[in-house]
Amino acid sequence: MQITATLLIKPLYWVDLNAAMPAEKMSFDVESLKRDLPENIRSGLNWSPDKQFFFLLSVLSPRPSPANPPDELQYDPRIHDDAPDENPDDEKPDLDGFVATLPEMRDKEAAALVEARNSVVAAWLWRKFAANTRLGANEIQIDPCCSFIPVE
Repeated sequence: MQITATLLIKPLYWVDLNAAMPAEKMSFDVESLKRDLPENIRSGLNWSPDKQFFFLLSVLSPRPSPANPPDELQYDPRIHDDAPDENPDDEKPDLDGFVATLPEMRDKEAAALVEARNSVVAAWLWRKFAANTRLGANEIQIDPCCSFIPVE
């Protein structure tokens, strides 16, 4: 038995939810949320209450401090840019600290499956739900839940 599925791909509108909707600034309802958003964000989102989607919301742990921020990397005068690499297996500056700051790599405090019109509304629903909890001020990440549609 062979099962074939097609991944439904829709254009994604990337919104920095932590900047567009900080925990300390809550809109009263969906219509005021829509009005409060900049036009370039508002116009690209689904606002129809009849079209709902599922989003995976992750509540992120506090940001770790990078081991070597890019501004503080030290120049070693013993290494010349025009000199051939003595050992090509030597790693460049430690990227582990930088990779650990990416939202996908950070520890999660909680996760929720949210049904909403768009990712901004999903974030707003979470912020409203978690407003008076210890997780209310944490940064969040929202990912769409992909749909698989059988091929006919």
